[in-house]
Amino acid sequence: MVNPSAPPVSSAQTNDFPTAVGADPFRLSVLSLGSHRTMTVATTTLSHDSNNANTLPFTVGDRVLVSKGSKRGHLSTLHLEDVRDYLAKLAEKQEPIDIERSLDQLHVSFADGYMTGQLMSPKGLDPEKYVFSTNGAAQTAKEVLPSGFFKGLKQQAQFNEQGAKLATINWAFFANQYDNPRLLRTLRTRCADGEVRRMIRSCHSQGYGVYGNLQFVQDMLDNAGEFRELPVVDFRVTDSVMRLRFVEGEPNLHEPVQMYEAWNSEVGRRRVGLRGGMWQLDCTNGMGHWNDKTEYNWIHRGEAERIQRGVKDAFLNLRTTASGVVNAYTEAMNVSIDNAFQWLEEQMQRRGASAHRIEAAKQGMTHETSNPGLNLASAVDGITLIAQNDSDLLEQYELERMAADLLHRSLNKARSNGGRLYAEA
Repeated sequence: MVNPSAPPVSSAQTNDFPTAVGADPFRLSVLSLGSHRTMTVATTTLSHDSNNANTLPFTVGDRVLVSKGSKRGHLSTLHLEDVRDYLAKLAEKQEPIDIERSLDQLHVSFADGYMTGQLMSPKGLDPEKYVFSTNGAAQTAKEVLPSGFFKGLKQQAQFNEQGAKLATINWAFFANQYDNPRLLRTLRTRCADGEVRRMIRSCHSQGYGVYGNLQFVQDMLDNAGEFRELPVVDFRVTDSVMRLRFVEGEPNLHEPVQMYEAWNSEVGRRRVGLRGGMWQLDCTNGMGHWNDKTEYNWIHRGEAERIQRGVKDAFLNLRTTASGVVNAYTEAMNVSIDNAFQWLEEQMQRRGASAHRIEAAKQGMTHETSNPGLNLASAVDGITLIAQNDSDLLEQYELERMAADLLHRSLNKARSNGGRLYAEA
């Protein structure tokens, strides 16, 4: 197992994902167990072990497994068949297996820096120990533990050896009362100590409809008609989600083009989805439509035929949606803003953005890839630019939604205000 005296993996190591592009996911130095948290314990009778607390990985954090496509100012595309072939190789390495068991038959243990699980059999515990992804641990804990209990249990488990034993006992107390069958999704992954182990990546009800990334891509190839030939300019897979971006037309610098975006999550973090928007080559910024109702989403329930039937019609309808976003952005280039930095700060504060992100977006307005002139288009660019710097695809999605909403509402206001926008103060 892990050496208790080993130093923690730094955030720079765990987030240095660009070096992983095109590599065998079982040979990446970045595939580390990482969920380092600051631990605060107010009062306790346990003695604190400084060699063990907060230095070891606990669960496998969300990692970027694939990042392929265009970089800023450089067009690089894939065909959808290339995406399918890469996903097939990934699945061959990971060997995904789904297991249906009640959670009272899953023995969860906290020791040696890992949260692990072992399945029970009539002969006792199976010898294979499963590690947990951060997502898998949270979903399983939600089924077993009282609300909010897992946070304290993790602190207890990482405090010292005695705390880990008590955390194991506490989990078992609640799990022994849970005999409802659940679907556990597992695959093989390389851990921080170099060992390849099977990982519990998610936990679902038996009604959950399994629909994989590879199947989604194959269904698009089989059912999307002419749209299957669109170039893929961005292909990303993390432990939680997959996102593909297609473009229509020839991307040129400083010219937005229509984009189609495909999403899926094999672990319950997002629905299967298609949406339209715009994309730019010079900054690789993307943005979907401001109206969520224009998206096509399919929940993980029922049969895959529903998605297969809907793919082609979705692409056809999203062509109009994507065109609308491109036209709105083009119009925004001519909307001037008095005191643009203060205006953007006010707008992002209203939408709940943190001070750090607001400052980054203000700097992004004057980035070399942003639209010049401190106008509405450059304000949108500032937000979508910082979205690209976030390795969490779901966080990117939320930032880009914020940018689309800002574009739509501000355009409406500018049209009734002589094509200008003003800061309040």
